[in-house]
Amino acid sequence: MIKNFSIDLGSNTLKVAYIDDGKLKNLEEVLNLGLYYENENIIEKGIEILLKTFSKLALKFDLKNAKVVATAIFRKSKNANEIIKILENKFGFRLRILSQDDEAKFTRLGVGINGDFTLVDVGGYSTEISSNNKKLLLDIGLLSFYKFYKLQNKDIRAYTEDVFKPYLKQIQEFKKPIVLASKTGIFAKSLIDNIGYFDLDDLSYHNAILYKYELMNLINFLENNNLEKREWLVGKNRDFAVLCGAYFLDVMFDCDEFIISAYGLKEGILFYT
Repeated sequence: MIKNFSIDLGSNTLKVAYIDDGKLKNLEEVLNLGLYYENENIIEKGIEILLKTFSKLALKFDLKNAKVVATAIFRKSKNANEIIKILENKFGFRLRILSQDDEAKFTRLGVGINGDFTLVDVGGYSTEISSNNKKLLLDIGLLSFYKFYKLQNKDIRAYTEDVFKPYLKQIQEFKKPIVLASKTGIFAKSLIDNIGYFDLDDLSYHNAILYKYELMNLINFLENNNLEKREWLVGKNRDFAVLCGAYFLDVMFDCDEFIISAYGLKEGILFYT
């Protein structure tokens, strides 16, 4: 049983950082909890997915004293405390809901990059942009965007531009370099390298440079290939979120390159709490 680990329970993906044989490793499970958020609650289907996922993790990780944090979807859900009790009774750990400010702080600590930089963390139901001396916390995420986008009679770029228009001046005041703590950049690089989801090692792209043309190449791939090819690259039930993430970055930042961090909130929680 692995004892030294942390879990970031996001609105889109559950991510684990752990130490095994003295090496930092990670794994993830795409849950799409944000799609099971209705009437200000995580519905029964979402709770079932959580229980199934943690039962699977319990085969490898000692969950009893686990460091587990949750973010936007739990901040929003009226039944969050009820779910926390269910998880504690079944698995023994006490889930901690982070404020958006703490989410930004621990993600910045976790990325493993020194100096001043602008960190961008796009999640399922929120987005955090921060530098050493300021931050912009947005109530906009990949899944919440996607749910509203489906109701609009606009193309995805036009709707992205509408959503971020009130914030663009503030966003563009953040200084370079721009560091991405999201999987979108990693998928753009793995596409160039012809590496599919099940062969992908996120850590191999830590500190890599993502060029704007690679981001646009990802958008083109996701918009013009069939489901089988999209799932080969990004895994199941994820293509729409990755596409939204690519458009977010393209619209928010007028720059030719980004720095990828394969680390983030889970490492911040593992090493700094």
